[in-house]
Amino acid sequence: QKDVFVAGQDVAAGLVRMDILPRIYHLLETEPTAALEDSIISVTIAIARHSPKCTTAILKYPKFVQTIVKRFQLNKRMDVLSSQINSVRLLKVLARYDQSTCMEFVKNGTFNAVTWHLFQFTSSLDSWVKLGKQNCKLSSTLMVEQLRFWKVCIHSGCCVSRFPELFPALCLWLSCPSFEKLREK
Repeated sequence: QKDVFVAGQDVAAGLVRMDILPRIYHLLETEPTAALEDSIISVTIAIARHSPKCTTAILKYPKFVQTIVKRFQLNKRMDVLSSQINSVRLLKVLARYDQSTCMEFVKNGTFNAVTWHLFQFTSSLDSWVKLGKQNCKLSSTLMVEQLRFWKVCIHSGCCVSRFPELFPALCLWLSCPSFEKLREK
């Protein structure tokens, strides 16, 4: 059937058939603003969640995933961007597609590249709170998404061995913090 007819019946499938993915890839390569990058990745998440065919279309375009990881890594400071959170969400959705995709993410270093924040040891809650309210929200959201990505990988049979490396960084969160301190800040 023609692309226009398919797009009328199913927008996501129509967009994929009309080659939206190479266009999204091109926009990511042109160093977009943070807001545009976040929106582009959000649209890609929606496409990936739509159907297995759409997920397959994204995975058939390996440069796309590499670009997402590269964009994630550009911000090496401890502050977190919302596009980084969406990047981890996208990779989590793609990893759920099948076990081999998840294993490939682990093998080619994608998993390590987007979860390095998890392994950053924070000595105390005070040092984390000093980041400021907005950065605390973003970093905690990123941490949750990274843990969810790790969970998907564990369900696929990989990354369980990473727990000893992760445990020291998680110890801060495993002990009950003083919520009075958090409320003050």
